[in-house]
Amino acid sequence: PTYVKNAIAETARKSASTSASDTKREPLQRRKGASAKELAIKTLAPRMEDPSRYNMSKDKGKSELQAEHDRHRREYKREHKAAMRELRLDNAFIEQERRKAKTETDNKAKEKRHKNFAWLEQEQATMNQQVRMGGSLLSGGGIGAAKA
Repeated sequence: PTYVKNAIAETARKSASTSASDTKREPLQRRKGASAKELAIKTLAPRMEDPSRYNMSKDKGKSELQAEHDRHRREYKREHKAAMRELRLDNAFIEQERRKAKTETDNKAKEKRHKNFAWLEQEQATMNQQVRMGGSLLSGGGIGAAKA
């Protein structure tokens, strides 16, 4: 087709005139990537802080409602920890008192048991002594109780 031939000829003429000029071309350079500033999303309405009002650093940059919510959550958490600490201390005290009472009752039972053992040993010693003395009160010996 003739229109294609004409287009090719026109393109060749333009490229020849461009390359034949006396101006020097700058060398090709590597393209630089977009900077962080160019890639950043543009904000429409920046959030402004009121410098006259003091805010806790944890609540900076938050809306009033969100800051109040977070403040209440922190207060609840603090109270919860304090309550748990109190319960642990109370629990430790109750356990200490329970152990003290148990030790006291165990010691009373132990004293009673030792008193009974001492009485039994004394009785056995008395019988052994009477057997050793001889006489008509008791006769026998060995491990078992003496016979009258």
